[in-house]
Amino acid sequence: MTRVRRPGGLAGVLWVGLGLALATAAAVAPVAGQCAASSELWWSAAPLFVNDTDGRRGLGGEALLSGCRMGHDLSTDFPRSYYLTGDADLMVFSSSLTVPQALTISGAFGWSVSLAKVNPVDTLSNDPDADTSAGARAFDYGFLGVGGYGRFESSADRKERAVLFGAEFRYANPMWPFAPSLVATWDWVKPTSSRARAASDLGLDSYDRWTVRGYWLIPVRSVTVEVDAAAFGARGLPSVLDAQGWDSGEYVRATLVWQLRQGLSRHFVLNGVTVAYADGQLPTAPANRHAVTVGVEVGSR
Repeated sequence: MTRVRRPGGLAGVLWVGLGLALATAAAVAPVAGQCAASSELWWSAAPLFVNDTDGRRGLGGEALLSGCRMGHDLSTDFPRSYYLTGDADLMVFSSSLTVPQALTISGAFGWSVSLAKVNPVDTLSNDPDADTSAGARAFDYGFLGVGGYGRFESSADRKERAVLFGAEFRYANPMWPFAPSLVATWDWVKPTSSRARAASDLGLDSYDRWTVRGYWLIPVRSVTVEVDAAAFGARGLPSVLDAQGWDSGEYVRATLVWQLRQGLSRHFVLNGVTVAYADGQLPTAPANRHAVTVGVEVGSR
């Protein structure tokens, strides 16, 4: 599922940083894929062809609804921004398919601070190669951010469901095209339904979970490469679940997006064609799974 236009979750970290970087340079005009200092609501839907962990093939679908609001404070030496977001990533797959993807519905808020310094008008430098013009940056080390969120998550087969609340620490530098945006989180997780716990005669007790994620977004003309990698660990699970593999895991998803942006009607646009490979284990499954998906995405103008 392409999330290039206004990505939610981890991908949104990159766009928050880009919005702050543009605002720091006094260029807050809307840019494709950016929630600037205003509200935005965006949706997309894609039918999918899926090849799953066991080599079975079938059909599925994914829909993304995303909304955000961002604002900037440029009155300080190191500009700040705030954001409010809501995202729903909804998926339906044939019941016989085994895939690593998870369904999520989340809301988040947070603040970011720019680690960039802009030269004042009267900047002087003994370095003949330095750019001391007004508005040029003396340095730019990206931005740091903190935030909080609530989320509902479910396995693709709906057998494992939970709600969670967490805090996150973020770092990104949109000016480094091949460096990932990074997020570290700590969650309090409360299962609401669990086939694995019911099979082991366990209750739906809460537990803690940490996650470290990296996200790359690399545009090459009309093609964009997206890579989302994560590792997680859980604390406070019953020993029987630890033994089954629920205590830790790694996951990576690589997506190739051919962006078309072809108008279909007054309100709809053909965003592009996506080919994605997902491999590993998310917290909603106890074992590694993988899947290849091919989709055609339609969205709002």
